Amino acid sequence: WARDAGCENVNLDLIYGLIGQSMASWQTNLETALALGPDHLSLYALTIEEGTPLERDIKRGRSPGPDLDLQADMFEWNRERLRPAGWQQYEVSNWASPGSECRHNLAYWHNGDWLGLGAGAHSHLFEERFADVASPSRYIALVNETEVGDAADATHSMRQVTFREPADRKREMSETVILALRLREGLDVAGFERRFGVDFETVFQASIRETLALVLSEVFDVRLRLRDEAVLLGDEAFLRFLPGEG
Repeated sequence: WARDAGCENVNLDLIYGLIGQSMASWQTNLETALALGPDHLSLYALTIEEGTPLERDIKRGRSPGPDLDLQADMFEWNRERLRPAGWQQYEVSNWASPGSECRHNLAYWHNGDWLGLGAGAHSHLFEERFADVASPSRYIALVNETEVGDAADATHSMRQVTFREPADRKREMSETVILALRLREGLDVAGFERRFGVDFETVFQASIRETLALVLSEVFDVRLRLRDEAVLLGDEAFLRFLPGEG
């Protein structure tokens, strides 16, 4: 239907590791998706979000949690199935046919700027993160109350913004490293130094040394990236680049 409507670049989002899902069931889902001929695949393992009904059910014993070992097996099977077929895993959970990487999501992983519009939308501008009120009716009411002022202070005059995380240089540097490590290309060290005007190895000396020693990361073509066999252990590397950890 999307092709018939004229869409030339089609992505499918799939979640695996669902509670009660078997490996065979997941394999059937992915094979069905591949048969549709998409250009891009986002394959996410089920994660339990705080405050959701599923999280409450698991805590109360009404539902089992996801099988993390099975999720890991599914992740590995995804790679075994997709790589020989020419798909490129350019991010931990995202696959593309050559040239079809998602530019929208790459803006996130490069820790770039974006403006989100609408109820519950999140934005990242001027090294500051902020979000709009979640209720659509409240969002509309607050937008109508917003006064047009100085463009330089626009984000502070938007009344629909109900969450704000002020700019923090150390946090920005850490987030830039962590998000880049999700990409298979890793962190462009020279680009980091141009952006922040500091020497990367000086700022994160201990973090770099530790992740290299633990065989979580590697230096490749003037980039720091996760080792291929350590992608499932990414969180172990990420936490070492949090502010105050390096």
